[in-house]
Amino acid sequence: MTADDSQANTAGSADAADEDEVGINFVDILFALVIGEALLALNRALHMPAAGIAHLIFAMILTVTSWVGYHRSAYRYTGSINFNVHKPAGLVHLAKFLLDIVLVILYWVAVQTAEWGFSPRHQSPSYRWSTAIAASVFFIYVLWDLLSWASKGVERGAWNTSRRRASVIFFIMVLLVMILSFIFSPTGNSWVAAIDSTLIVLVLLYRVAKDWA
Repeated sequence: MTADDSQANTAGSADAADEDEVGINFVDILFALVIGEALLALNRALHMPAAGIAHLIFAMILTVTSWVGYHRSAYRYTGSINFNVHKPAGLVHLAKFLLDIVLVILYWVAVQTAEWGFSPRHQSPSYRWSTAIAASVFFIYVLWDLLSWASKGVERGAWNTSRRRASVIFFIMVLLVMILSFIFSPTGNSWVAAIDSTLIVLVLLYRVAKDWA
């Protein structure tokens, strides 16, 4: 191999690495914006009732643990993002990238709705935003795992059944919390704070289960 060939290969590897990190860097910026909003909301925490504080803690833990999981994922660095329809693998990476963006948007909504939602006139404690966001987030976790399976392939041993099972099981549990909350419609700060606390425990247990899988 000539020196020119070596330099060309090195440049090509650097370009590929840059392409792989485009989506990662962009999503990191979005995470930073959400965490910044959460820190600003902390300034108003003393004026929030118990349910509002629980909403905010839930939103912050959901965001921060997701950011950690995002970088710890064994299937994160799987290739460059592209729009080439002749390269299905690239489209799968694009789909995962778009899901990452949707997730961060949901985290932002979780922070913004910590104080009773988008309407300032909404004064009664509500579990609807946090439970609906949690169920949506865990559903996307399941979709993300399925896309990882599609991009790696079962035949190459890339699919970890335990990790997939953890995503599905915790999605079902969070969905059950949402359904039961909507059925029984609990009211009062204590009940709503208890529901958010349950979601916080499930988020933390999910991250532990994913690391142990």
